[in-house]
Amino acid sequence: MKPLISVIVPVFNVAEFLDDCIKSLLNQSYENFEILLIDDGSGDKSLEICQNFAKKEPKIRVFSKQNGGQGSARNLGLDNAKGEFICFVDSDDILASWFLDKTFEILKQNNVKMAMCAYAPFVDASEISNIESVESEVKILNDKEIFKEIFLANPAFGTAVWRNLYHKSIFEKLRFPQNQIYEDVAIAFEIFNNAEKAAFCNEILYFYRLRTGSTTNSFSKRHLQAEISVKNFCEKVVKKYPDLKKLANFAICDSMTSISIMILKDGAKEFYPKITEFLPFLRENFMNILKQKSYSKIKKIEMILLSISPKMLNLALKFYQRLRN
Repeated sequence: MKPLISVIVPVFNVAEFLDDCIKSLLNQSYENFEILLIDDGSGDKSLEICQNFAKKEPKIRVFSKQNGGQGSARNLGLDNAKGEFICFVDSDDILASWFLDKTFEILKQNNVKMAMCAYAPFVDASEISNIESVESEVKILNDKEIFKEIFLANPAFGTAVWRNLYHKSIFEKLRFPQNQIYEDVAIAFEIFNNAEKAAFCNEILYFYRLRTGSTTNSFSKRHLQAEISVKNFCEKVVKKYPDLKKLANFAICDSMTSISIMILKDGAKEFYPKITEFLPFLRENFMNILKQKSYSKIKKIEMILLSISPKMLNLALKFYQRLRN
């Protein structure tokens, strides 16, 4: 029998989408897995849905805790996981039925501790069948190569822990920070450093749901944590690989710009001073921004506009919004 895989799913107020997620997990072609549903103090019927599934499915174990954020929920899952391998799934997302099979296959075939797959966004589950698949190709990258791709905003890579399969040893002495968002970024360096290298498959096996009100789509003061986490991540990478400093600074500029855009779009004037704080670093790295070859031309243009003038970026955002409407 193939080794046990522990699928850790933090759950918080997702009653509307939870059925789709759990059913996609139970539909996996890989047979030897367990599902740990960690209810993080939901105020809706999420816990009830989890418990109803657990009554019928022996693969499912349900845990309930006071609200402490996604990081603490994932930690509880790690503390109770029995599997030799670990994967994290967000509770409003959907997996292809061969997700576990494929990631385990490429992990074992290439003798690595971590396997990554491609992913695609969706709004309604009916869209998934229309997402085109590609002929599967696998690349092996070391941690330095992965850091480069992350710094250049390659959409195929990133610091999110979902859509990956890990050997449990990666998390043996590693846990997520609690009571903060961007908890993935906070431990991304340690994950890739512990893994040393990873196998990446370009086949789309993970589908993440876009919805209003999710962590990444509604601005609040806690989003300022992003800049701190990104800076810490970049500093750790540069300490190990000093020649990546310019790329790391480019990534910090990208993070500052993303936060500034959220503030401007939200019209949150109380946070405008934060944008002003970003400007010296952005302008210091202006030539660096111009020279780097980002995977996203739009991101690069946004960084340039912000470096010149926040007002200019704000006007561009408003003009773009009018075009879309």
